[in-house]
Amino acid sequence: MIEIMCVLIIISIVSSIALPAINNFHSSDRCKAAASILVNYIRQAKYQAMQDNCFNRIRFAKNSSDDSNSIFVETYEGSNPTLRGAMSEDNYWASIADEDEVTIDSSVEVDLSKFDCLDRIIYFKPDGFIYEHDDSAANSEKIISEQTIVFKYGSAAVAVDINALGVISSEAIPNEEDDFFDDKHNEGEDEDESGSGYNPPE
Repeated sequence: MIEIMCVLIIISIVSSIALPAINNFHSSDRCKAAASILVNYIRQAKYQAMQDNCFNRIRFAKNSSDDSNSIFVETYEGSNPTLRGAMSEDNYWASIADEDEVTIDSSVEVDLSKFDCLDRIIYFKPDGFIYEHDDSAANSEKIISEQTIVFKYGSAAVAVDINALGVISSEAIPNEEDDFFDDKHNEGEDEDESGSGYNPPE
């Protein structure tokens, strides 16, 4: 009986250590898989725009009533020669993904609180840069600033950072997400002061 009790105690101790580690690994794996879907479509939209000399875009759900885990990867099929004009012709955008609506793992939370592009849309031009709609002027575009999209599942989170050139990083972040972004913001200020920050073309 004593030996059985010792074995049960050992099993419970090992389980208490191993199970959280297994769960964390599983959570991290789910987040990375979801983030990789977005990363791959950003790269596809960018390089296809450059190769085919066309306008592409990726749009996210616009409000909380939509499925926030859905993205739409589209190309402009209208006749307007400028992105400014294409932005105003919403009916002329067609999917270039395998399906009209790309659904990322519904169990993974897509946090867009640090993604502030107007209408949650990013645009790709043949020049290789990424743009957003500029609400300061009618049908105008501007090169995006650095944006972050966070994928969360369980105790894990993965942040995808994009700027005017595309995806600049996709990395796991700690649970203390606000502290992480505060530190990152301070690092960015230091880089700007030293002159090593990225300055997109006008």
